Amino acid sequence: MHDRAVLDGENSSHRFPCIRPGALPRRSMILPAPPSSSMKHPASSTPGALCVALAIASLFTGSALATDTYSVTGCNIRKNGVVTEWRGADAFQEYGGSTSAMSGWNIDIVRQVVGDISEAPISGGPIKNSAGSYLYSLQAMATDNLNNGKVTVLCPFSWDTTSSTTFSGMNPSSASFWNQYKAKIQAWATQFIGQSNVWIELWNEPYAWNGTNGYSQALWLSDMQTVVDLIRGTGNTNIIVVPGGKQGGDETVITAQGPTLLSGRSNIVFDVHAYNGWIDQSQASIENRIATVRAAGCALIFCETGAGTPGGTLNPATFLYTAGNKGVTVLGWDWNKSNGDLNSFFLANGSLNNTNNYNWGSAIQGFTTAAHSAAWNYETEILAVPNYVSASGGTARVLPTDAQLSHFDGTMLDSNNVGDYVTYLVPSVNAGTYDVRVGMKKNTNRGQFQLQIGRADSFSTTASNVGPIVDEYSSTPVYTEADLGNWSPGSTSDKWFRFNVVGKNSGSTGSTYNYGLCFDYIKLIPQ
Repeated sequence: MHDRAVLDGENSSHRFPCIRPGALPRRSMILPAPPSSSMKHPASSTPGALCVALAIASLFTGSALATDTYSVTGCNIRKNGVVTEWRGADAFQEYGGSTSAMSGWNIDIVRQVVGDISEAPISGGPIKNSAGSYLYSLQAMATDNLNNGKVTVLCPFSWDTTSSTTFSGMNPSSASFWNQYKAKIQAWATQFIGQSNVWIELWNEPYAWNGTNGYSQALWLSDMQTVVDLIRGTGNTNIIVVPGGKQGGDETVITAQGPTLLSGRSNIVFDVHAYNGWIDQSQASIENRIATVRAAGCALIFCETGAGTPGGTLNPATFLYTAGNKGVTVLGWDWNKSNGDLNSFFLANGSLNNTNNYNWGSAIQGFTTAAHSAAWNYETEILAVPNYVSASGGTARVLPTDAQLSHFDGTMLDSNNVGDYVTYLVPSVNAGTYDVRVGMKKNTNRGQFQLQIGRADSFSTTASNVGPIVDEYSSTPVYTEADLGNWSPGSTSDKWFRFNVVGKNSGSTGSTYNYGLCFDYIKLIPQ
């Protein structure tokens, strides 16, 4: 996303973001951190600057770097074999600067916007392009990110400095520079062979937001297959980032055509941009859409989101919470200083940008700095309850607001009998191995439970106990998490998680119910 506005004559409430004709990445964009001495714009008339340029050229020769290993298996992205979630930012290091300042934000992935693909140097020192801007090499950006402990996503944004070659909204294979672009992508891929920390995105926000201009899912599949195969033909096995349809905001083409694209191909992750149509949705809707992509066997990443959207300024809080709760990698747009960009993390004076944008600067800072893992969290208050039993007439209910519970809510089974139970439907759980954990609120009137898990469509024949019996009794309220150990479903399907009341602590008492079970969330951590 950049300089986004609604196309003249179009309805501002349309679902997906679009870019104003003629909008280009501003050449005045700078990173909040001062450029390091080796990344300043050179002045070719000074010997010192020439030495800097030569030093850079000698550092970035394209040889394979000793990095961690990144891979994709099914719907999971892994670092050194461990399922991982990253939180990051879009940046403009092509024009100078270092990502070292991002470390204070716990940012571990950076999507580098490449706004002049035709002239951007792949390696070596900075060059001056035809528009008079100094451009730093892709290798320089990737090495700086690596030195600062970050994954690099290289994103082709515009072919050159003319407005007619901005990628957003284009049909890739119809672009006048399609063949030149393919040659460049092959050169990028060749440069980064063996540098697993460098991921290549195929195109920024392809195809019209409303599905016009000849767009079809078949066209998306053909274009994406072409470029993926070009990259793989160079011998590059790094992760490839494939954009969604309809200017990047549509995941339905991924669920429909992603499995075909993945057939015979590996290390592919799919990018969706979350603006209006995503961040204005409910938590349940966002969770269901994420689950649908995962159920198709596709790894998902949100490479852009922000409060400023073509549909107006929207509150990103629910989206950030939900995506983080589901262990999905999210990058915020954008690490930049600006008084005129609602989505810049900073104002021109370097302070957080919290001006008329739902405190976006603070929101994205809080999101990236929070501890994060690849766990898939399911809030019990929004899960469907297909059945429950309370022989003494109790109910399965949502608790009143409780600030100590995640997302301030949880659920309760009122029970007074062994044999009661409550069942939650967890949708589209992929085959694999998970560490199962359950958040709960212990108290004086609680019972003991045994968890059973099975397929929703055949629970009676597939259910099995997971973990030991857990006692929810405590003499004072305690908010805690029970680790029930590993569970390995053999198929991808909706699952029932049934919590059976099997007893109670002798100290458990209550005026009406003293076998009650209270749950905050169900957490699945891919192994």
